[in-house]
Amino acid sequence: MPACPPAAGGIYFFISGEGEFSVLVQQISRLPSYAPAPLTYGSVQFVLIYLLGTLLPTMVYFAGGDSELYRVSTLVSLGLVALAAAITVLSLRKVGAFYSASIMSLVLPAVLAAFLVAALPILTLRLPYSAVIFFIGLIGTMVATYALHAILRGRTSTQLVIAEGRADRYRGVEGDRRIILSRNDLATIIENPPVGAIIVADLHYDHEPEMEKFMAQAALRGIPVYHYKQVWEATTGQVRLEHLSENSFGTLTPNSSYFITKRLIDLVSAALLLPLLLPLMAIVAVLVRIDSPGPIFFTQLRSGFRGKPFRILKFRTMTARAVGDAAEERRKDAMTADNDRRITRLGRFLRKSRLDEIPQVFNVLAGSMSWIGPRPEALDLHLWYEEEIPFYTYRYIVRPGISGWAQVSQGHVTDLTSIQEKLRYDFYYIKNFSWWLDVLIVLKTIRVMLGGFGAR
Repeated sequence: MPACPPAAGGIYFFISGEGEFSVLVQQISRLPSYAPAPLTYGSVQFVLIYLLGTLLPTMVYFAGGDSELYRVSTLVSLGLVALAAAITVLSLRKVGAFYSASIMSLVLPAVLAAFLVAALPILTLRLPYSAVIFFIGLIGTMVATYALHAILRGRTSTQLVIAEGRADRYRGVEGDRRIILSRNDLATIIENPPVGAIIVADLHYDHEPEMEKFMAQAALRGIPVYHYKQVWEATTGQVRLEHLSENSFGTLTPNSSYFITKRLIDLVSAALLLPLLLPLMAIVAVLVRIDSPGPIFFTQLRSGFRGKPFRILKFRTMTARAVGDAAEERRKDAMTADNDRRITRLGRFLRKSRLDEIPQVFNVLAGSMSWIGPRPEALDLHLWYEEEIPFYTYRYIVRPGISGWAQVSQGHVTDLTSIQEKLRYDFYYIKNFSWWLDVLIVLKTIRVMLGGFGAR
């Protein structure tokens, strides 16, 4: 995926037929200072995080005891912490390209996941290690990463928006600050480009020669020029719902090579996690049985991969009840409202922590679901949405998931207006179907589980 422009917290300039360039100069003079350019390089970030977060604290800890510093267990631990720091930097840089949401909120799950990966060689190869060094590295990496991104957070992007063609829609993005400039000032922008500026335009629009020349000169001067849709998607994490031929997919089939890799990852990870999840499932099953009368598991027919129905498996979180045969009655029963009275005491906790989803590991093993993908809807709701929303079924071009981009970005919804917004998130996921977007969703899922966002 092409690098996305920095969107959050930016100042937005609309090039039109009026205004003074001096206004732009005055606004730029009041912008927050940029973080030093080297801090944006991954190698520099890794060195700083590892040096300040691990090496220096380790030296302080071993001050006066050099012999302990050179033990095999210490050196192995320092090497694995370096691996964890590298994974943290790489993952945060990669996932940041998909969505301009606050990276700060992903630091904790990214560091924890990176150290879990780094600990695998210890568990599998029985390598000697120092628990103290690992703990120092974990805390130090987390603090250093937070500090680094707190500094980078102060960077402000300057976006020069050519409000012609469909780029005029970009004015509607919430939080924009607009300054109207005269076309006579275009030459001045080329001669004195604002620091960190990018140009946003409708690159499919038939611009006048003067504007085409301006954009070409800007590109030659090193000012990035972006199509407005790319900036809007990077800002919102959604795609516009117009019609399939205008979704900029290039092809309506997602990344086919990742399909195979993703399915392999699902199978291997589900098989490895199942022995660990079975004891937890047994405990939850006993609690469900004690909490309220009725079956332990809840099954429901849902629409799945390429529209093929399947039965989803979850822990029951609502009181047992009979549902009529009428389609409207089944549809209403499938909807969960805020503070729904049908939810049991234990069920509310299971939903908030997402523990009710654990049995879906069997759906993943069976191939009807993936860990990550658009959330499968109840078949009755799916049929309703399909009648009301054009090309709704396209979301099933990939396997439905236990967690998904819409799930971690929007939460649980059922009304048609919210479903249309959810569809924009789902299509964004399909368009950017890749390993790193799945990693971002995993990190946001961890954050959601800790905070209970979107649960009903």
